Amino acid sequence: LVTRTFVYVEPHQLTVTVEPGGEISSDFLGVTTRDAGLEYMIIARPSSKRFVFAGWSGDLEETNREFTFTMPPTAPHVSVRLR
Repeated sequence: LVTRTFVYVEPHQLTVTVEPGGEISSDFLGVTTRDAGLEYMIIARPSSKRFVFAGWSGDLEETNREFTFTMPPTAPHVSVRLR
């Protein structure tokens, strides 16, 4: 008896925007393609001491600077908020 398992990975676009005064992990800014069902992590940080990280908003939300999420089977948009 032979068993085979196939995993179909469906890519979707992820759009990440950053308010002025912020930075994020490389390779996530703008529109990128990510595989649905896989886990990703983006780290946000202020670009100067004048700004404070205020959270992630949009289709996916988080309050921590280190944002770990499972890519949904849609094309989400998320933004880094600063104050």
